[in-house]
Amino acid sequence: MTGRCMIVDISRCVGCQTCVVSCKAAAGTGPGLFRCVMRTLSEVSEAEEKAEERRFWEPLPLRLSCLQCDPAPCMEQCPAGALRRMDGLIVLDREICRGCGKCVAACPWKLISLGRRDGAYDFPRPDRGVIEGEDVREEAQGVCSSGIKKGYVADKCSFCISPADTRQTPVCVRNCPEGAILFGDPGDPGFAELWNRARCLPGSEELNPRLRFLRSFPVSAYSPA
Repeated sequence: MTGRCMIVDISRCVGCQTCVVSCKAAAGTGPGLFRCVMRTLSEVSEAEEKAEERRFWEPLPLRLSCLQCDPAPCMEQCPAGALRRMDGLIVLDREICRGCGKCVAACPWKLISLGRRDGAYDFPRPDRGVIEGEDVREEAQGVCSSGIKKGYVADKCSFCISPADTRQTPVCVRNCPEGAILFGDPGDPGFAELWNRARCLPGSEELNPRLRFLRSFPVSAYSPA
């Protein structure tokens, strides 16, 4: 695998949500919408784990965002071609997105949002964030069956990549006070050692995610550029 990837050390993470707040501030997402969230494994994965696996994941919260799958179910379902790859990462073109919700429904881990383009609340309840039980997927399924939901747009994490800067370090990585998030290229020896030890979110192994999880690495082992 080439291109930038992310590792989260779930034993270093203290659940302070600095990553969540930093991401939201930098992205400027609307009320109730988050590209980065903190959730336990049981909230996002229905895969059966052995006792040893459960000890690895639970009960600690996970810093979660788009897993950057390859192949990606969301890309396969997008009828507008609004999802494309840049430096191996999946980015969303909001100008092309029709707000149909098919990518939201396609994501197995509910890590894509559907919200108002104007950033307003969808009274009497806000547009769903990245994860709100099954509600966001049920809502997206309804949007898909009824066609395009005017005034809506999908939203997701792209590891802070942009056409102007494909090597930028994500804001969550820069601001994590515990050094629990690393970002780098598996082609770099220091990062590759950690990447090879990291685990995929259960159920995502065949999708080659670029976001993986580890327990206890020395922060000095690798410093992202």
